[in-house]
Parts: sequence; C-alpha cells; structure tokens
Amino acid sequence: MAACDAPCAAPAATPVAAWVIPPTIDEAADARKAAITTAPTAQLIAAHAGTITDSAGKPQKVNRAAPNAPSVVYDAAIVLGGASAAALAKSGLAIHFVNEAYRHGKPLAAIGNGVLLLQACALPAARAEDA
Repeated sequence: MAACDAPCAAPAATPVAAWVIPPTIDEAADARKAAITTAPTAQLIAAHAGTITDSAGKPQKVNRAAPNAPSVVYDAAIVLGGASAAALAKSGLAIHFVNEAYRHGKPLAAIGNGVLLLQACALPAARAEDA
C-alpha cells in the first residue's frame, strides 16, 4: 500500500497508521488553516521494510520500518484492530512508538482490539476534563 490517496483512509489490516500533515506553511495562522483543510496522509509502519500480508491475504507496501519511524515525525497515530493487534501489544517497537508519541503530546486512537496496544503501554486513563 502506498500512502492513501483518499483523506483519512487506511487499509483494513494496517497494524499502525500514522497521520502526517505536510508542513508547507510558515506562519502559525496559515499552518492552523492548512492543518484543518489538508487531507492527512496515512503511512503503514511495520516491523520491517518491504511488504506485509493483510488479513485478506493481500500484500501491503510498508512505508517505513518501525526502527526508522520515530513517532515524533508524525502528527498522530491510530492503532487499527485485527489479527495483528495482540502481536503489537507484545512488540517492544510498537510499545515504544506509542509511549513516545504520548510523551510528545500526539493524539492517539485505537480501533477495535487495537486498544490492546494502548493498554500494554500503561498510559494514564483519559479524563473527561482532558478532552
């Protein structure tokens, strides 16, 4: 899979999708407007470069190998559920990515059993007043 062409779309079996808003504007007000109006780009991050096989048996192109994909270069991360969620919860690379993203104030989300990875990271519980 290459970076998604459709806004906010990611393949169903992507282990970790990280959204990147391209930095193209210098001034803060214009940057805010660009962040709101620019479609994010999904990138597939996996344990290794090359391709991985999704749950439908289709090969998906890996955009970046996890050892070379620090979370600080992404604006947010979404952990998708599926067959790989339990394995991600045991992956030191995945746990490090999420913990680092959290420490840098990046928005985090999980879909379905992708929450297993967030639970493995022992992040503080979200509170309504934090929203």
